[in-house]
Amino acid sequence: MNLLVLPQPQCTACDLHKYAKNPGVPGVFLPGSQPLSPSTPIVAVLGMNPGFQEDRSNEPFVGPSGKMLKEIYLPAILPHATVLLLNTARCYTPAAAPPKPRHFRCCFPKFSATDLDTVGQYIQPHVSKILLCTGAHAISTVTKFTHGKSWSLASAFTKQGTPTGLWGDWQLFTTFHPAAVLRSRNLLHPVADHMTLVHSAVTGSMPVASSPRVVPPFSPFEVTP
Repeated sequence: MNLLVLPQPQCTACDLHKYAKNPGVPGVFLPGSQPLSPSTPIVAVLGMNPGFQEDRSNEPFVGPSGKMLKEIYLPAILPHATVLLLNTARCYTPAAAPPKPRHFRCCFPKFSATDLDTVGQYIQPHVSKILLCTGAHAISTVTKFTHGKSWSLASAFTKQGTPTGLWGDWQLFTTFHPAAVLRSRNLLHPVADHMTLVHSAVTGSMPVASSPRVVPPFSPFEVTP
């Protein structure tokens, strides 16, 4: 049982709250993952914003994308880490339209960034803390906030494991949003590669570059005096 409960945002700062049944859908710890503790690695999954089913249930990742996330992305992670589910913007948008950049800019720093900071302070400094951005909106918003310049999805794929620079030693990973995989199943292959990297980071088996061992050249024709 997780004793840390993340509060539901109470926000009317942008117009999205007008369309939502449950404005500010809260972050939740995924049942079936490890209980939150200072010594347990944590993987925070950041989506775009709640869909219709998430808005009705007041819980992130419960629709088709959530099923894909829980059944395909995360099973290998659950035995090793606490999994936290969050969204970049916290309100439903009608007609399946994504939130606008101003909505992300308004919502993310106040709520998801605050939740990540709260959880990060709870975890011991040497324990793995992974922020997994799913999709272009999540990675663009996070990197704009943490690095001052938005990264594209393609650019983020080349920088897996980069420290965020905002929440201490949180590491930044990126993959395709489950909704994109539902539309194009060939994306399952890169997602599998991305989740293997996350698994390696959580379990401490991620390869680390080492200094090369320099060996002097040898010629078989050298004559020893």
